[in-house]
Amino acid sequence: QFEVQVWLAPDTAITRTAETVLAMDQVIRGLGKVKEITWVVGGSSPPVYYNQLRDQDDNPSYARGTLLAASPQEAKRLVEDIQDPLSDRFPEARVVVKAFGQGPPIPAPVSLRLVGPDADRLRAYGEELRALMHELPQITHTKASIEGGEPKLWLDVDEEEARLAGLSLGEVAEQFQSALEGTLGGRVLEDLQDLPVRVRYADAERGDTARIATLRLVSPAVPGDWIPAQALGELRLRPESASISRRNGERVNVIEGWLRPDALPIEVARAIQARIDDAELLLAPGYRLEIAGDSEEQGEAIGLLLAYAPLLATLMLASLVLSFRSFPIAGIIGLVAVLSVGLGMLSLWAGGYSLGFNPIIGSAGLVGVAINASIVVLAAIRANPPAAAGDVDAIVRETQRATRHIVSTTLTTIGGFLPLLLFSGGDFWPPLAIVIAGGVGLSISLGLLFTPAVYRIVANCKSAPGKAPIGGVPQGTALS
Repeated sequence: QFEVQVWLAPDTAITRTAETVLAMDQVIRGLGKVKEITWVVGGSSPPVYYNQLRDQDDNPSYARGTLLAASPQEAKRLVEDIQDPLSDRFPEARVVVKAFGQGPPIPAPVSLRLVGPDADRLRAYGEELRALMHELPQITHTKASIEGGEPKLWLDVDEEEARLAGLSLGEVAEQFQSALEGTLGGRVLEDLQDLPVRVRYADAERGDTARIATLRLVSPAVPGDWIPAQALGELRLRPESASISRRNGERVNVIEGWLRPDALPIEVARAIQARIDDAELLLAPGYRLEIAGDSEEQGEAIGLLLAYAPLLATLMLASLVLSFRSFPIAGIIGLVAVLSVGLGMLSLWAGGYSLGFNPIIGSAGLVGVAINASIVVLAAIRANPPAAAGDVDAIVRETQRATRHIVSTTLTTIGGFLPLLLFSGGDFWPPLAIVIAGGVGLSISLGLLFTPAVYRIVANCKSAPGKAPIGGVPQGTALS
């Protein structure tokens, strides 16, 4: 599955949005093997993936489609191949084709915030920044929270003429409101839904400025008498600024950018920042630029995850010290844990997956499994007095005895994650599975080679006369 989001002009009627979506549906079906397409027009569709947002409710110019392809490979191909045809075929629409990705829910992978006091200047800076972003080939579409003005009709009423007709400015506004937006004329109950009935002029009347100019305004002073609206003043069509977005009490223009499937948000954000640093966008005093989007949200999520890392590390170290009664052995296992994370990241790179939230979660699980081999080897060595004292032959024998157990547990762990890696498809489970499975497979060398070698080195440092071996008893003491 993947999704297609469509934005039309803010003043687009929902019927026009539906017509555009139906035309897109035919184009998409002609470009590949699509089993099913589910569209929701006028708002966000119900989420089918854990990090989908529902931030477009009651928006008649917006539509979102969920597409089910014939296979994961076909879905990946369609995500790459239908973006440009849809953008070229429907230039009046902003079309974003996006695969489901990892991490916290975000509106767009690249997002920047322009903060300042004046909305007009924020809009101007936003247009400059959008133009700069579109120079990068990885950017497909951009969107600003403060964009160009929406068309709005203004009736410049001559108050003297309105007074002679027996109308006040408030009454003129009320009659325009009733005719164009409608008045509630009753309610209809269908099953459990209470539907309001709105009475207003037909679409043909409301969509023609000439007809709006001749709108009949009824004078309350003379029942049954009416006057055309244009007799009270001139009707003009002028742009008006859209709603002004705020964040933490400050006016902000949020610039969002969508990327091609093979582009990394952090690299694109750095490229944009580099151009801004090269003075391609100069901000006046009192205005500033903040980086948001995927980079900010990933950083916050990882920060919350790592906030518990010191506590967990302390508990793990305390458990190891109490179990082995030795700080050096706890240090060896801690070093193995760090190296196992590196091997997990090596597996992720070799598999061709990008670093994300799931691989980091997988690394946390990998540590607990990867240090198991080292714990088994160290426990076997410490149970043999000559090996505990640093005898090489004894250390090798104990390591060989533990090899069968370590290899079997490693293979079963890898086998348990192979279905996620080979048969799940997509980019959600495979990165987590390859970090754990690949990290555990490579970490077998840490348990069978690295751990006994490091133990031998530390044991040599402790082999001075009168000193005890690591976590053991003084040399020369009789053991029963």
